[in-house]
Amino acid sequence: MRKSAFVIVTVLALCLAQGLFAQDKMGGKKMSVQESNKKHTREAFDALNASDWSKFCTFVADNFAEHNPGPGEGPGCKGVTDFFTGFKKAFPDLKMTIQDIVASGDEVWVRSIVTGTQKGDFMGIPASGKSFKIDGYDVIKIKNGKATDHWGVLDMASMMQQIGGVPPPPKGK
Repeated sequence: MRKSAFVIVTVLALCLAQGLFAQDKMGGKKMSVQESNKKHTREAFDALNASDWSKFCTFVADNFAEHNPGPGEGPGCKGVTDFFTGFKKAFPDLKMTIQDIVASGDEVWVRSIVTGTQKGDFMGIPASGKSFKIDGYDVIKIKNGKATDHWGVLDMASMMQQIGGVPPPPKGK
């Protein structure tokens, strides 16, 4: 009995030392680092959707690197929020809805549906009043509850077609 208790304590100590469990700062619940990272990612998406830039920036590290910046996007959290502020001027109802979220190690992978209606100029295209629905893919590296790196892809060609910015591809015969 004593030996098994020692083994359990040793295994738990090793898990904690390896960072396999984290103390969730929001609710005080014990959860894995991966679950905590997914929770923070969901909350960051919610803050972006709500244009709550100050809350969003609580999830972003000071040394944050955007590896696929939008046109004119500057560094750090300010760069991200400036980009989204501009994007939301053209698409005030912009929404990113997480469809799938997977965490492994210090990375979170997200597949989302991005929707919006063009009410303002976007990349030289006058407001069309047309809506779009596209896929978004994000990879976020998180350390100590804060995003340090982001790689992301949006189906911009499809979005531009849906709002009338570029013609659709020719149909096959």
